[in-house]
Amino acid sequence: MSGKKLLYFFGILIIIILLVFSFYLANKPSPSAPSTTPTSTASTLAIPIPGGNLPVNNITQNPVQTETDTVVFAQTGQYSIIYYPNEQTFSITINAQPVQAARDAAEAALLQKLGISQTQACSLTVSTYVPFDVDQNLAGQDYGLSFCSNGKAFGN
Repeated sequence: MSGKKLLYFFGILIIIILLVFSFYLANKPSPSAPSTTPTSTASTLAIPIPGGNLPVNNITQNPVQTETDTVVFAQTGQYSIIYYPNEQTFSITINAQPVQAARDAAEAALLQKLGISQTQACSLTVSTYVPFDVDQNLAGQDYGLSFCSNGKAFGN
């Protein structure tokens, strides 16, 4: 009988080991998927542009506001500037009249916050919008950056 008891003991031991191992595997953290966000270090963020990456100041470190897909990194009564990490694009919203003065201030803030020149900014995807409640005649159009070749002037 001691042989049967030994066999039962080892059978139960194997079942316990299998249960512990399966519990470990079930609770083991899964490897995270590779990130699709731009590369960043403590002080810079590399934004992909045609021909490589453009290093800019890391605007995600101290944002005004962060949502799931957006980083508001500059905001005043005149404008809001938003970065979309998933698309690696920027958006400027003009929030006040006179719209040209607000645009000038927003573009200056964009360059200063990113730590780049106008030429470098033109390699980024930046949209500029005027909401309907600010100026119904200018709403519904992307004006881009005024100093870039694809930028549009505010019409009357």
